[in-house]
Amino acid sequence: MIDKVTVPAGTTWQDLRTLLSGTLRNEAALLQSPVGREVTTDSRRVEEGSVFVAYRGVYQDGHQYLPQAVESGAALCILEDDEGIPSGIPAIVVEDARFAISKLSAFCSGYPTRQVKTFGITGTNGKTTNLWLLSEALRLLRERVITLGTLGVLFEGETYSKGEATTPTAQEIHSSIAHALRLGATACVMEVSSHALKQRRADDVCFDGAIFTNLTPDHLNYHPDEEDYFQAKKRLFELTLSNSPEAPLVCGRFDDYGRRLSDWAKEQSSRAYSFGMDSECDFILQEL
Repeated sequence: MIDKVTVPAGTTWQDLRTLLSGTLRNEAALLQSPVGREVTTDSRRVEEGSVFVAYRGVYQDGHQYLPQAVESGAALCILEDDEGIPSGIPAIVVEDARFAISKLSAFCSGYPTRQVKTFGITGTNGKTTNLWLLSEALRLLRERVITLGTLGVLFEGETYSKGEATTPTAQEIHSSIAHALRLGATACVMEVSSHALKQRRADDVCFDGAIFTNLTPDHLNYHPDEEDYFQAKKRLFELTLSNSPEAPLVCGRFDDYGRRLSDWAKEQSSRAYSFGMDSECDFILQEL
């Protein structure tokens, strides 16, 4: 697994504060440069000089591991409130630490998705199939493609991880793509789950195009209702448009949510396309 991100050369503590739009506390305790320090959300990985990011998860609150991180040598903590800041330890207080780890991962990895053609695929079913089809099409166009999804993170026969989650952590997304970029990657295709979208793992991925397959009742143990599930999926299109207003958006028009997203996409972009079985689709599928 390639998921280690470290602070790049030339970076100051104030640069990190500015990047995260946070408030720096215990500034006097900042005695050394942040360059080369690992950024992690896992207190078990903290070593002398690490930057530890604590966020409130679905089942656990990372802030409860601050003492363990400090004991292991954390040089800086990034957290979501002023309560519980360890004495004498510098901290950056941010509004959303999940967003912070996304921004840090992209920054520390050199913003690799700005340098490859990056496509995201979301939907309840069909993400892996569409990832394979699109990646093979890109290879026929002589692109060198890294894929991230249910089958893991893969680049030209090398498996970086085995797909413990449909969409990996922000650290793994950016560090893996950066590694593949150094080896010559020119394109990236990734499955983007609703969990990842809601947890902001892909917020700093610069998508050049996006696909929505469909939406059926699923994952309602995580999402409170189908509308929340839909809004999470829609976020992939929003992120793509924020990076490139003319990016292609491809939407499966198989259900009410697909029709709704397709109509919205066409209002936003002249390069929005739909596919499905009915005559309203731009590309009509037929059974052979």
